[in-house]
Amino acid sequence: MSVAGAREARSIFEEALRIDNTNVDVLMGLVETHLWEVNAYMSQARAEQVRLAEAAMSKASELTPLTSRMHFCRAALLIALRAPERALREIELAMSLDPDLPYVHVRAGWVKIFLGRGEEAEGHVTTAMRLSPRDPMLGIWYAILGLADLQLGRLDMAADRLRRAIEIAPNNELPYFHLAAALALQDRKSEAAQASEMGRLLAPIFRIGKCRVEVQSGNPVFLLQRNRIYEGMERAGVPE
Repeated sequence: MSVAGAREARSIFEEALRIDNTNVDVLMGLVETHLWEVNAYMSQARAEQVRLAEAAMSKASELTPLTSRMHFCRAALLIALRAPERALREIELAMSLDPDLPYVHVRAGWVKIFLGRGEEAEGHVTTAMRLSPRDPMLGIWYAILGLADLQLGRLDMAADRLRRAIEIAPNNELPYFHLAAALALQDRKSEAAQASEMGRLLAPIFRIGKCRVEVQSGNPVFLLQRNRIYEGMERAGVPE
């Protein structure tokens, strides 16, 4: 559950495709691993990775009727393509096909953050936690809740949830930078610097400027909220 993990998994998916390039599950795995890196602002070849994800998504769509998981993956691709409104429609289709799939509910909350509707994320993630209370992705779910709180300026709650996310999934890089921002905005300078340092140890290539350039939405509410995060990261010492 990290960019480093996504890269390792991708090499396995690529090896599997050399054995059977018509395996839809493997193609979906390839899509997700590319997009994890892209949407965490840590791709060093963003355009190429998005292209490869699009190609794998297109091939999977040709091989089988659209499933809940395929709509789920397509939503992440559309976020990378800066089309959050279309991503939400894909998630709504996924939910209509399989309303008991917890990951779809989590992705609905994540997509709504990019639409400036972060206050709706908690309901979606809470539903997922009810469906799968011991899910192995629980750390990521707390990270999404923490990000939504941070976007909305709920700094105490953001810090608590992001700490919980890190506790469960300590190798996931992005929550460290979000935690650093939340703490810095509360003037908890020492804690913010520590979180920033831990994030940079895991992800030395992470930069605020890359987040600005690769932002996935033009929604004005989202962008206004996003500036708060950049300010917090700057205060915490995250490299520009």
